[in-house]
Amino acid sequence: YFQSGLTDLIIASNEFSGSIPSSLFTTSMPNIQILDIEGNDFEGTIPQSLTKTTNLKSFLASYNTRLSGPLLIGSDWTKMTSLRLAHTQITGYIPSDIGSRVPKLQTLVLEKTRIGGTLPATGIGNLTQLRVLSLEESKISGMLPSTIQNLKRLEILDMLDNDLTGTVPSEMGVLTSLQHILLGKNRLVGTIPTEIGLLTNLGK
Repeated sequence: YFQSGLTDLIIASNEFSGSIPSSLFTTSMPNIQILDIEGNDFEGTIPQSLTKTTNLKSFLASYNTRLSGPLLIGSDWTKMTSLRLAHTQITGYIPSDIGSRVPKLQTLVLEKTRIGGTLPATGIGNLTQLRVLSLEESKISGMLPSTIQNLKRLEILDMLDNDLTGTVPSEMGVLTSLQHILLGKNRLVGTIPTEIGLLTNLGK
């Protein structure tokens, strides 16, 4: 295995397969900071042992189409800035306390997964460092919470092809960093808030 002092494991865009060994994060790499396994053929679930690590900054596992099991977000991932699990079979929901679990999160990409439930108002509202929120083609339902107004650094909001209902919150008008809003293929109703016109960076 690897030396216990190893902090970065980047093996993206290969043809690795099988399950992710749980022992990697207990004995081999307890101080892991960057785990990039994107673009492989891993299967099975995310090891519980990974959620016990305390220094993880980036967990990138997109494009492992046979990776499954529930979405796991460690309670000690307070240094996490990037979480990408797109194009997997990951299930579950976004925890209501996600804001306290990953308060420094800048990128949350869970598009084309099986994650459902609603966007937790308090949890999402506490992700004040978030720049990218992408849940395209997942199973998110309910309303866009008004607490989204707290995400002042948000640049990309991609909720395309989910099951969102209700109206577009006028509070989005304060998100002046927004460059892209993708809300197509949902069940949203009502009018487009005039406040959206304040978003002068859209399309940039």
